[in-house]
Amino acid sequence: MNILNFHYNHQIRKDLIMQFNYNNFSQIPKLKKIVINIGAKEASLNKKKLVPSILAMDLITGVLPIVTKSKKAIANFNLKKNYPIGLKVSLMNELMYNFLFKLTNTTIYLNKDFNGLSIKNLNNLNFLNFSISDISTFLEISNYYENFELFQGIDISIITTPVNLNEAKSLLIGFRLPIIN
Repeated sequence: MNILNFHYNHQIRKDLIMQFNYNNFSQIPKLKKIVINIGAKEASLNKKKLVPSILAMDLITGVLPIVTKSKKAIANFNLKKNYPIGLKVSLMNELMYNFLFKLTNTTIYLNKDFNGLSIKNLNNLNFLNFSISDISTFLEISNYYENFELFQGIDISIITTPVNLNEAKSLLIGFRLPIIN
C-alpha cells in the first residue's frame, strides 16, 4: 500500500468525518482519478516529434500514454483529420496515489514559478485543473532534459467526489496540495 493511500485511509478520512459529521462511509469524499494531458502541436506536422513526449509521459507516470487524434480537419491550424495532437493518461488506484505522492513531495515544491493552486481552479467541485510548464522539476526528467526541449508542459486534472467547496478544499489540503484562496 502506498504511503499516501495509507494516509488517506487512516488520517484524512477520520479528519473529514470529524469535520463534517458523515453518517455513512460512502459520503466521505475521495479521489477518483488523475488525468494528465500533453499537447503536441509539432506532432501534427511530423509524427516522429511525438516520440519524446511519449517517453516523457512514460517516465513521469509509469504508464504508456494514449495518443489523442484530431476529430476533424482545421485549415487555419494546418491540422488534418486523425492526426496526433496530444497524449493522455488516466491514473487510478495505486498509480494515482504514486503520482500524487511524487507531485506533492517533489515536483510542486521544486518548481520556482509555482505559487499554489487557487480554489477557483475547482470546476464543478469535482475537478481541480492546473498545469506545470517546467517539466524539469520531475526527477525522472531532470537527468534527460536535453532530450525533451520541445516539451511544452503538462495539464493535470484531479477528479474528486466532494459535495461542497469546503469538503473539496479539506480533501485536497489533506493530500498536501498547496491550496490558496
